[in-house]
Amino acid sequence: MFVRLFHGPDDVPPSSTQLDTIKELGVHLEIRGYHNFAGGKDKWTTFKKEIRRWPCFHPWLTLGIAVDGTTIICCADARLGTKVGNAFEQTIEEIWKAKSVESIRKEHLQNCFEEWETCELCDTWQFHPDIFFSFQRNDRGC
Repeated sequence: MFVRLFHGPDDVPPSSTQLDTIKELGVHLEIRGYHNFAGGKDKWTTFKKEIRRWPCFHPWLTLGIAVDGTTIICCADARLGTKVGNAFEQTIEEIWKAKSVESIRKEHLQNCFEEWETCELCDTWQFHPDIFFSFQRNDRGC
């Protein structure tokens, strides 16, 4: 069994005894702070504002599909602000190669969010390491 335990900035973390008990039960535990769900829950975040932002890997590695077929780039985007297609109307390949996905990738590499405000407000990218080389980025902005 895998369990992800989220903690807020004011929460008391579990003790080492509690963690040992959970592990003895065969549970794989991941402890994370809250992110802001693509800017939708600013008061939940446990992250501090970063000075240097790196691109999020979601536009290159993930898609989310809502029950109505709406396809988004990020599973943290509960408000569906990164809509890039509809899986009931298009193939996944068509969505993955769409201009909208190309656009969101470009904005991440440039750290300039003109069309994708949801990504600009998001702090979920801080959960993941910077996997991009400097030559891939154009940090000069818009």
